[in-house]
Amino acid sequence: MGRLYFRLSLMREPAVLQANSAAFYGLALESHIIELYANAVATFLTQLRKPYFVDPVFYKFSAPIFSELSEKRWVDSLSPHYGIETLLFQFPEGFEVANLEAVPDLAKIVSSVLEYQRRRVPSLNAGALSLASLTGQVTAAAGPPEFLVVPYLLVSERASIRSNLRLAREGARVKQKGERLYAVLALSRDYFGSESDLEYITREYAKVDLDGYLIWITDFKDWEEDSEVLKVFAGFVRRLSAASKGREVINLFGGYFSAVLAARGLLGGSAQGVGIAEFRDPLVTGGGFAKRYYVPISHRFVSVDLADDLRDANPSVFSCSCPECGTGTRPGSMSVQALAQHFVSVRTQEFQLAAGTSAAAIADQLSRDRTTLSRIKVPGIASLTSAHSRRLEVWEKSLRDLVQAGLVA
Repeated sequence: MGRLYFRLSLMREPAVLQANSAAFYGLALESHIIELYANAVATFLTQLRKPYFVDPVFYKFSAPIFSELSEKRWVDSLSPHYGIETLLFQFPEGFEVANLEAVPDLAKIVSSVLEYQRRRVPSLNAGALSLASLTGQVTAAAGPPEFLVVPYLLVSERASIRSNLRLAREGARVKQKGERLYAVLALSRDYFGSESDLEYITREYAKVDLDGYLIWITDFKDWEEDSEVLKVFAGFVRRLSAASKGREVINLFGGYFSAVLAARGLLGGSAQGVGIAEFRDPLVTGGGFAKRYYVPISHRFVSVDLADDLRDANPSVFSCSCPECGTGTRPGSMSVQALAQHFVSVRTQEFQLAAGTSAAAIADQLSRDRTTLSRIKVPGIASLTSAHSRRLEVWEKSLRDLVQAGLVA
């Protein structure tokens, strides 16, 4: 069985995650979030006492992404830690792959990024523990992350793959005894159509002294992709692991299907957003936020208004027994905090159920649930339930095919 992580993105999430701490493995942190909310993050980690890892989000300093981020408050805090002030002075709109390749002391930058991960959170312990002692909370000092993450760029062509490989080799060269080192593969789903590129990535990364991979398919939504794409994704995960003699692969962004693949052991882990950030477009820097409700039977988010309509149409099918819903509160009346609490409760239950159930049995349940949804013909929601039924059918077929191919059991 793989591991379930949650990504800490907003400061309303600690209370939600703390309430469900026994049901998931650890946290996926991002360095810019640490810099934005340093004391709050450190305090939460001393209370949660869970493993964590830090995504260094090094790609955010590259062009064209950095041009939209250069005035963010975390930039001035994070860039000195990484030792890239001179590089950013030279390229204020963000550096290109060629610019990074020309840096004479790239090894120093890689070392600085890894050192940040080793020391940043532990350096905040004193303040967090002092605050906790004043409030009488039970805490423990937060140690270093469970593994280090090599700085990385988004893959756009062979040159960027080679640059990422160089960063990974430098990381492997300077990692310390006893440390585990993971590389991030951040690439577009378009690469799924290029066997030569996938083979090159698999072969070359297997040569680097790494302990695992974090995979981020930048335009991949596992709740929208067809069965063939889902199977290519699963096959790529298996290839990466097999070519490197069993290194684990953790999916950085994903939804229900990713959680199932982790629970069944194909993925070493799945990092889930708390009601948001189950998908990330690296070229989009922000956006609006709408209240959404996670529908357990279809494993999909809908607006709270639609969730109310579903409840009204068929309370037995669309009911939920989690602590937030068990009181009879309608989705439209839930606070953002309550909606997040509902989602985390349901997602952890889904993961635990999938971990104790064969992939074939999960497919059988998806089949039963899609039949239930397809029979709901209430005007106003019939098109939605039909669409959700078709999605369950895609997941069902994908799982059955993966079982037949021997990729999951």
